[in-house]
Amino acid sequence: PWFSGGRESWYITQYIVEGLGHWQHLDAFEVQKDPKTANMLDKALAFCDAELEKQYREIEKAVQKGETKWEDDHLGSMEIHYLYTRSFFPADRINKIQAYYLEQAQRYWLGKGLYQEGMLALALQRSGRKDAALKIANSLRERAQEKEELGMYWAFDWGYYWYNLPIETQALMVEVFDEVANDAKAV
Repeated sequence: PWFSGGRESWYITQYIVEGLGHWQHLDAFEVQKDPKTANMLDKALAFCDAELEKQYREIEKAVQKGETKWEDDHLGSMEIHYLYTRSFFPADRINKIQAYYLEQAQRYWLGKGLYQEGMLALALQRSGRKDAALKIANSLRERAQEKEELGMYWAFDWGYYWYNLPIETQALMVEVFDEVANDAKAV
């Protein structure tokens, strides 16, 4: 838990790690230069890795029972958020579980929602799967609207969840078109 007496939270932990990743990516903060933060980050990443492994083990049990197949779509919002968050802090080697979810991302990205598709594009780009990332960026471009006074934007129904918020979505799209599409005009 992040507060004494509280419960652990995969989402909150990933959200904090994502924030540190953004700062580091923007050269605003070097995590490794602050021992306390580096230690916290190491523990947080290990926790997130363990949570993803739990999800994977649940799929494994369901496959053994014949309730699902490995080829089915097992890519939920937390797994997508994990791939994006972890992309800021790549491991020396992608393990079997991370590879499975990256393959899921390549196969099942379409229809996950704009924000999640953007996260997947960035995660795939950073993991060396540039063709898949560019395919997502191109799809996002095709679905964008443009107006002189608004620039490029995506009209969608927003909601309560973190992946439904309009400002965060637009900001993530800037990141996608900068890093994946390398499109200064769109940015």
